[in-house]
Amino acid sequence: MVALAAVTTTLVDEDDEHSQETRIAGYGCIRLSVESYKDVSFPRKIGPIFAKSAAVGSQLFAALVATVPPGVSFYIDVPEANQSAMELARESGLESVFQTARMFTKGDEGVKWSMVYGVTTLELG
Repeated sequence: MVALAAVTTTLVDEDDEHSQETRIAGYGCIRLSVESYKDVSFPRKIGPIFAKSAAVGSQLFAALVATVPPGVSFYIDVPEANQSAMELARESGLESVFQTARMFTKGDEGVKWSMVYGVTTLELG
């Protein structure tokens, strides 16, 4: 598995160059995805990717895709509610192989879909 984090650093006190604040702007993972016991090429599964902006989401996605060996396929489950993530997937040449519906009994509990570029798993969200 490969995990990446994107960070931002800002100067807190202009008079002290060592006074900086670092925050996580996003993170993402890629892992082996075994489709069957006969699978020898082991496709990759990207997810989660959580990012505070489309630029960070795009950079994390590109960095994770760059770890996939040539000729090996990869998958990502993109939430339809995040149009930036859907556009990134389309622009990257990905195509839909199946769709699922995310359903809630009491609303979505305030999920910030604009920050979700790839879900962790379909089982966990």
